[in-house]
Amino acid sequence: MSEININKQREQDISIVMVTPGMNPESLTALASMKEIKAMVLVTYATGTTPETLNGAIQEVTQKGIPVFLLSSNSGDPAGILNDTNYEPQAQSKKAGAIALQKVNIKHIQQVLDAIQAEIDAKKKGPELGEAIRTKYAYAPGEEKPKPDWEIPSKIAEQRTLLGHTLRRMGTPEDEIEKALDRWEGK
Repeated sequence: MSEININKQREQDISIVMVTPGMNPESLTALASMKEIKAMVLVTYATGTTPETLNGAIQEVTQKGIPVFLLSSNSGDPAGILNDTNYEPQAQSKKAGAIALQKVNIKHIQQVLDAIQAEIDAKKKGPELGEAIRTKYAYAPGEEKPKPDWEIPSKIAEQRTLLGHTLRRMGTPEDEIEKALDRWEGK
């Protein structure tokens, strides 16, 4: 990941928190209380989820008028959190008030921070700030989302070929390779 440009004003306005397993929820509420922050970015697990134990703290922070944005740590996908309505931990974070950034991931953190700071500089705060960033980085109802690689037939075929080459290099017998590839595809 590239270095993040954090100036003094941004440091005062935006908290960036790397989510970790077992993270103490009080750390989020303490950050929101200690600093005069105007937004919080949670760098989540790759799927865009946070520990369930953070949901109360997310709700408390958003009720203080501080929007909480979820940014996926998965730098391997071209986009961010795509399946947020199908995965219960993501749905719970959103019910607590978090905003899933679907069009970006950790690779775009500088862009996200710049956008948040620009909206803050334009005097947006609270729900208005949250909605401005949601509009920029989340999909609108009915807007087509990119498919993850595992749903694109050409990508599946590409991965099947790579897996087959790997198994051959390992000396796996050809009949075992076909069985393994079929199992990998769920056949």
